[in-house]
Amino acid sequence: MSTKRFTLSILPIGLAVVAATLLVVLLSLNVGDSTAYARANASPGLAANAATGVTPTVIATVGVGGGPAGIAVNPNTNLVYVVGALSDTVSVIDGTDNTVSTTVMVEDYPRDIGVNPVTNLAYASNFVSNTVSVIDGANATVSATLDMGDEPIAVGVNTSTNRIFVGLRQSGTIAVIDGASNIVLVTVPVGDIVEEGGIGVNPTTNRIYVAGFYDSKVSVIDGASNTVSATVAVGGRPYGIAVNSATNLIYVANSYSDTVSVIDGASDTVVATVDVEGGPTGIAVNPATNLIYVASSDSDTVSVIDGTSNTVVASVGVGTHPVAIDINPVTNRIYVSNYASASVSVLEHPGDADLQLSIDHTMYFLTGITFTVVVSNAGPDAADGAVLSNTILADLTSVSASCVASGGAICSTDGSGGMIVNSFPVSSLVTYTLYGTLADWGYFENTATVSPPVGMTDPDLGNNSATIHRYQLILPLVYKNRSGP
Repeated sequence: MSTKRFTLSILPIGLAVVAATLLVVLLSLNVGDSTAYARANASPGLAANAATGVTPTVIATVGVGGGPAGIAVNPNTNLVYVVGALSDTVSVIDGTDNTVSTTVMVEDYPRDIGVNPVTNLAYASNFVSNTVSVIDGANATVSATLDMGDEPIAVGVNTSTNRIFVGLRQSGTIAVIDGASNIVLVTVPVGDIVEEGGIGVNPTTNRIYVAGFYDSKVSVIDGASNTVSATVAVGGRPYGIAVNSATNLIYVANSYSDTVSVIDGASDTVVATVDVEGGPTGIAVNPATNLIYVASSDSDTVSVIDGTSNTVVASVGVGTHPVAIDINPVTNRIYVSNYASASVSVLEHPGDADLQLSIDHTMYFLTGITFTVVVSNAGPDAADGAVLSNTILADLTSVSASCVASGGAICSTDGSGGMIVNSFPVSSLVTYTLYGTLADWGYFENTATVSPPVGMTDPDLGNNSATIHRYQLILPLVYKNRSGP
């Protein structure tokens, strides 16, 4: 009698294929892919970068005439005018290439300057010679010299009424000049001296704001009647003043108390006080972004205030002893006159870019693995200098990497599992590939994260990071072997 026998046999994992009955099944468990995990585990460093996205950077330093003080921008021509108090000049900076296109000689010791973009005229106050030089922006020449008689210092311009307001330091008055005739129409007593940058104008409400240096008050002048309609107590020794005509808020740099007073133009009351760095003097507002910039002469910095929250959200170093500041709202560039270093610092915000990332992988020959990361720029701005990093939790050997760019992008691997996108235009794409060999079986993980350039804002950080998790297992099959006589 013959017998039939069934034998259970288990082949070792490391055995090669010996017989046709050997079957190895690879079970791959993908546990958690990109999007949901990325949103729940966004890098804290990226969240912090969103807060610092309002940080401007110095993109140029322009040498100008000695002792630069007052500064003014004509957004229509993209020209910047800065007076040189020690050189008796007005340097005209071309905002396109950040170079001095011409230098205009004015009279003795100019301290401040204002621009009317509508008429393309600039007004420089010459403190020692008691005059105002009227500069024709079309040909960069002095078209008129106005006798003021009493140490003219601060200049403000109402573009709606074509009135120019000049602070006369000794008499504590404001001269009102008709821009069409260059005639002084009236002088308005404010009872205190004013420094350069100490006059702000709201052309929408026709209100003029004058910082009284010693009394620590702001005088509000009604432009229709040329009379003081209110006075507002502010911080110690107010110096510069700026107006956001869109929100009807007035910002006053208090040089002794190291604060900025925020005045509500509707009620003429202080609604907030913001601490800034030491010795704030110059101040400017960009109504388009609702950001306020404060030049602090003691700390050689510019503080950035968020007009919505009235908090300082950034600070950047500039030249030595910055005293005045102005903004081109069209280009969103900020210009700071540095008195002691005879220069103008040009600041710019890098902009916004929605960087997006996805990750995938491929296994081959059981232990080989390829990670593929695709990064794109959805804009609205270029993100030159974006950085990709990979965090790999696995015993990976024989690692190599490459990157391929399209749409005008330029990329390079950094030698440590990451990539730098040197040029990253809007709608361009970069594919980063990482190759390696797994030393043993088990769990591995790769988290890829793309970070915008320093200072740039990414409006959606939820799509900047993605993770691949995987348990890589080999299990043998139990098989039947029939034998017997």
